[in-house]
Amino acid sequence: MEIVKIRKLNEAFMKIEADQGVMRDISEHFTFFADNYKFMQRYKIGLWDGKIRLLNLLTGKIYVGLLPRVLEVCKSLNYKVVFDDVNDFTPNSITKSDLEDWVKTLNLPFNPRDYQFKSLHDMVNRKRMVVLSPTGSGKSLIIYMFIRWFLSEYPNEKLMLVVPNVHLVNQMYHDFEDYSSKNLWNVEKYCQKIYSGQDKSFESSIIITTWQSVYKLKPTKFAPFKAVISDECHLAKATSLIAILEKMKNAEYRFGTTGTLDDINLNELTLCGLFGDVKRNVTTKTLIENKHLSSFRIKYITLKYPDDECKDVCKMDYNDEINYILDHEKRNKFLKNLCKHLTGNTLILYTYVEKHGSVLSDILSDIEDKETFFIHGGVNPTLREEIRKDVESKDNCLIVASYGTFSTGVNIKNLHNVIFASPTKSKIRSLQSIGRGLRLGENKDGCILFDICDDFCVKRKSNYMVKHGNERLKIYYKENFDIEMVNVKFTGNK
Repeated sequence: MEIVKIRKLNEAFMKIEADQGVMRDISEHFTFFADNYKFMQRYKIGLWDGKIRLLNLLTGKIYVGLLPRVLEVCKSLNYKVVFDDVNDFTPNSITKSDLEDWVKTLNLPFNPRDYQFKSLHDMVNRKRMVVLSPTGSGKSLIIYMFIRWFLSEYPNEKLMLVVPNVHLVNQMYHDFEDYSSKNLWNVEKYCQKIYSGQDKSFESSIIITTWQSVYKLKPTKFAPFKAVISDECHLAKATSLIAILEKMKNAEYRFGTTGTLDDINLNELTLCGLFGDVKRNVTTKTLIENKHLSSFRIKYITLKYPDDECKDVCKMDYNDEINYILDHEKRNKFLKNLCKHLTGNTLILYTYVEKHGSVLSDILSDIEDKETFFIHGGVNPTLREEIRKDVESKDNCLIVASYGTFSTGVNIKNLHNVIFASPTKSKIRSLQSIGRGLRLGENKDGCILFDICDDFCVKRKSNYMVKHGNERLKIYYKENFDIEMVNVKFTGNK
């Protein structure tokens, strides 16, 4: 029987030692094609085969988080695994009852839900994992409880919480203040916010920062951290996330949190290598059934265009088709009429600021008895937060916002409608955007998503928007959402 020796190098990497033939056999299970490799110059000129190999055959290095996968591969190949020190990979053994007693000492404003406690218990024992929890499930409370547990166990150690943008830095900080309102835990004392351009002194125990602010720092800056949490990890660029996690060589505890992993820009093997295996403790359907999230339904509206337009658009490439749709006068009038007759607050999501967002904002601002807000990346985060709070106190607003600014991490409880005004092909963006409407509110019975699909199909020839719409439908059916199909026939562009 072939022997495979495993030795932990640090909290990021372990080393596999075995005969070269055995190493190659194992490596095959941790090799995959890079995204869009066919378009990369190195591949085009024959200097690279387009594959990413997580096991380095020269050094034997591989991510620690892949240990369970390595053990599975070795078992399937009938290889015997020998650890240099098995204690290096030993999880914690904290009981549920002990952890429940400890959680009570936090004196939280409300009791954690069962799945939130389950996620916490998994985190403190497993030490590394991807926490897969739907949008609106309360991931920030899970993170807060873990941080409090971490500081109680390791009062002299540091933890880094990395998030996609400045808005989420502030939101996470404010959430912690809310959770601490009854127990008088001093958030200002323990937590430090770091933005781009600020001093990276890392003076506090808990650092809340954006990926962009820290990923280029030298490895020595990450040495003090015993734990790292990457919130909304599906949004991280591969280079930045990998850079941070590989430099975190002393981070024994490492977690990624996200609402969805579909089409993540990191291969699942890489993600598990950086954080550990994926663990889901609740589904969106369960949250809705248990009244933790708002009731939700989808109106999938197919706009069928005249034959002469269909023949022209079906010949276009993707960008030309997008431009044609966004400039379509009758389509924009349809969106205006839809917004005019909806009741409650409506979030209208778009992709391109100048091409579509500003146009929609102008035409929608003419609607009587509705206040229109226009949000894009250039709007100051402070102003965005003011708008969010303003909308919470009203019930007939139109928020015209880019997917990038409002599809993730923005909590508007008093939201009744969501419109996909611009086509999107991203599964993650779709689910994250849906999450904006799932939160419970006092003056809210439910939420409706209006998904607009532009049909230019001619006979058997399909256009890009229909193909992307079909992919979104697959997601909706997979999530068991209530879907109503609506067909609207256009007679021309005017």
